[in-house]
Amino acid sequence: MSIIHNGTPASPGIGIGMTFVYQPILSTTATSVYEIEPPTPWDEWQHFLSVQSKVDEELEQLETTSSRLLGDIFSAQRAILHDKMLLDAVRSAIYHGSKTAAQATHLSVIELTNLFRDFDDEYFASHASEVVDIGQRLLAHLEPQKQPSQLAHLSPNTVLIAEDLTLADAMQMNADHICAVALVRSAPTAHIAILARSLELPLICALDAEILGTETGCTAIADGNNGTLIINPSKNDGVFYKDSQKYHLKQQQLAETQSHAAAYTRDGVFVPVYANLNDVDTLQTALNRGADGIGLLRTEFLFLQRQNAPSIEEQTECYRQVSDCLTAAYQRLRHNALGEEVVDAYVLEQSQNRMSITDRLKRVTIRLLDAGGDKPLPFIPETLRSSSFLGRRGIRLLLEHPQLLEAQVEAILQSTMAASASKLGIMLPMASSSAEIQAVRRIIAHKSAKIFKSRTNPPIDVGILIEIPAAALMADRLATEVDFFSIGTNDLAQYVLAADRTDPHLSSLADPLHPAVLQLINLVCRSAHSARIPVSICGTIASDPKATALLLGLGVTELSMTSSAIPLVKQAIRQCDLLRCRQLAEQALQCSTPAQVHRLMSH
Repeated sequence: MSIIHNGTPASPGIGIGMTFVYQPILSTTATSVYEIEPPTPWDEWQHFLSVQSKVDEELEQLETTSSRLLGDIFSAQRAILHDKMLLDAVRSAIYHGSKTAAQATHLSVIELTNLFRDFDDEYFASHASEVVDIGQRLLAHLEPQKQPSQLAHLSPNTVLIAEDLTLADAMQMNADHICAVALVRSAPTAHIAILARSLELPLICALDAEILGTETGCTAIADGNNGTLIINPSKNDGVFYKDSQKYHLKQQQLAETQSHAAAYTRDGVFVPVYANLNDVDTLQTALNRGADGIGLLRTEFLFLQRQNAPSIEEQTECYRQVSDCLTAAYQRLRHNALGEEVVDAYVLEQSQNRMSITDRLKRVTIRLLDAGGDKPLPFIPETLRSSSFLGRRGIRLLLEHPQLLEAQVEAILQSTMAASASKLGIMLPMASSSAEIQAVRRIIAHKSAKIFKSRTNPPIDVGILIEIPAAALMADRLATEVDFFSIGTNDLAQYVLAADRTDPHLSSLADPLHPAVLQLINLVCRSAHSARIPVSICGTIASDPKATALLLGLGVTELSMTSSAIPLVKQAIRQCDLLRCRQLAEQALQCSTPAQVHRLMSH
């Protein structure tokens, strides 16, 4: 009999295969550890310190050889490995609890993980899996006879079921043999979800714990598009999902053959499709997928896990690297996609956009440092003391530390001197007032006069990331202060709906297609059109081809997304007629629930 489990989609796609239920070496649901008569406490403590040193060397090697994003994660894990709370717990269990090094580690990691998960604080709760990862690395050395190897030898077409997965788990597994992942814990914003999307591996999270009782070897279907896991599917379900899988694969292949061509709607409106980047290492991948530019370059990777802020020279080199890479891609676009005469001569005269098509094709939007919240900086003490998402973060924090803001602005302006083909934009995170925009503009004007001497107008656009409801409600006034809007639907949804998107139990509530969120998006778009500035979406919803028509109908003029989604979204744009898109948007704005909006989009 079929058993259906509903969770939260975290990485799109459909996986059909046989289940494997993963039981890690360290179970965080264990309640006790058996006791034996250990050697002397001193010997056990020294054994633990020796293993700790080995694990630190492993993480250091991984940190230096991985991408910037993964490198930052491994750097954070090294900090946990040396954390006083963990070390004190292990030492106490050895000296006062008569535990072996392995037992003490197992017990301490379980207690610390459960403590983190019980915190109301999002930052600590979201890092519980990192503690588990460290524990498993330590135990792999302390109990080598129990070191798990099952993830390295999975059968092809495995639907992997687990309570959660750490990066250490992910690095063991043969991703080519896994067709989908289903987890009890985790959230779409977790590290494992980010990794799954980069591997284009369907993933469902926030499933009920009953899935851990599934037998290994059952037939299963994991729908990462809708968050549904079906155990022992019926014949009809099997046929339906196999046909869906074939259809989506065919569509993906077709989309990829046209991914480097510009995306026009059926009625001839050009819609730029940009990439969101966490670091510069993934830039070439984005361009290979057909990105028209960079709609969101997150700059936190330059600042996190270091004791001092990066120099102006280091930042400048990074931004130049992005610009140089995009210049080459732009030359390809102007000759192969639109035609040289069109790119050089055609200027959009639509009422909603005063920016030329040339500027829109070669755009790089750099988000100013968005520290605070779940991204603390060691050199700014208040970010370590408070991890509130409603506190001192984003542009608020930068204005309190003008030396950081001024250095980043100067680096971006310096990089424009080499940006022969790229149009750079600065985006303010967490902006909510004209005063914040004007303060940044004054700094830009001052630095520009210093760098360019004779230039009166800074060669850069200034925009804001609209993620606070207040900014959306004041969009008509803020639009007169900026050159573009970008809507961060992930944060906007969680603030509007009071639903923490990092909490797996609430992630389904923080739906960016909730009618309340759509009303604000519509309001922001109307304000942008009146001011004749472009407005983009850079939240997760931009990556969903099913939502493309609705977003265009609401008035969004640009889309920015994870690189893997670019071909299919471009394909979706080509199937859109703006008049019908607007009719769809009008219907969606009349809906009362997210479910009604989703049903409307599926028709």
